[in-house]
Amino acid sequence: MPSVAVAEAEASAERYRDPMGRRLRADAPIIAAGVISMPADRLADWPKYRDQVLEALREEYGDRLRSVIEHKDEPHPHLHFCAVPKPGEGVEAVHPGYRAQQAARRAKAPPRDVKAAYCAAMRDWQDRLYAKVSAQWGLARLGPRRQRLDRGEWHAQKAALDAVAEARRAVDRVRQQAIKQGHAEGVAKGRTVGLVGAQRLGTRIGAVLDLATKPITALLDLALRPDVAEARASAAEAKAAKAAKRAEIEAKARTEAEARAERAERSRDAVEPRERAVAARERELDQRERALAPAETMLKQAKEAQEAAARLHNEIEEMRREQRLDGG
Repeated sequence: MPSVAVAEAEASAERYRDPMGRRLRADAPIIAAGVISMPADRLADWPKYRDQVLEALREEYGDRLRSVIEHKDEPHPHLHFCAVPKPGEGVEAVHPGYRAQQAARRAKAPPRDVKAAYCAAMRDWQDRLYAKVSAQWGLARLGPRRQRLDRGEWHAQKAALDAVAEARRAVDRVRQQAIKQGHAEGVAKGRTVGLVGAQRLGTRIGAVLDLATKPITALLDLALRPDVAEARASAAEAKAAKAAKRAEIEAKARTEAEARAERAERSRDAVEPRERAVAARERELDQRERALAPAETMLKQAKEAQEAAARLHNEIEEMRREQRLDGG
């Protein structure tokens, strides 16, 4: 029961001491828990799938697996499991992510590498469970969005996975029929001989079906390998990053062009008032010139009159001299 597993985890945590003799912090994790489910449309396969999952969990955790609860009253049949460290152990004994995280910290790795180690260990745990159980039942390790698959590619992959699941079910049906047939023969020939015959027949039929499904399984192993899926996801992420970089460069170019246009507009706005001021000054000078023109004309006329008066004065003086000379 989960409550018993929690009580055992709390008791184990009370006795835990790290290499320096320190107790666990109050907020430290003390138990590993998880959920494993199957699609609702595969309910008929759930009992055998569940038994294989239990076997894989026992192989993974041993006697540290303390609680497994089955739920079939919800849309997806699933298991809740709890793994508890033994007395004196930390949660890293049952949680591969924390185990990798602590190893990275002891190695003085930077925080980014510590987080990466945690994620890699948890992916490895999922890959192991998938390889042991889920791959044999035609279940996908990653969804279409994570693999960057379009609708057609995803449906093609699902069809291949369904073929593997159907082949598995066919193997089980034939084996069950072989066992039943062998058992019926054993009633007549003897239970021992019949069971041996059923086992041999089931083994032969299973070998034939395994041979028939090997090409499909090999193709699926290649398509569903985490490193292949990760490589496709990485390539898609790199393509997206390249597109984002190109969009960033284009946006920067547009921003610079807009800034240049704005500066040109401001410069034009600054030049126009100066041009208007110069034109106004020129008009003012023209008006002054037109206002001074009559005065210049009068000045010229006065100068000419002055020159005429001077000539007349000279002529009068000349006439007086001539009169004085005549009288003398």
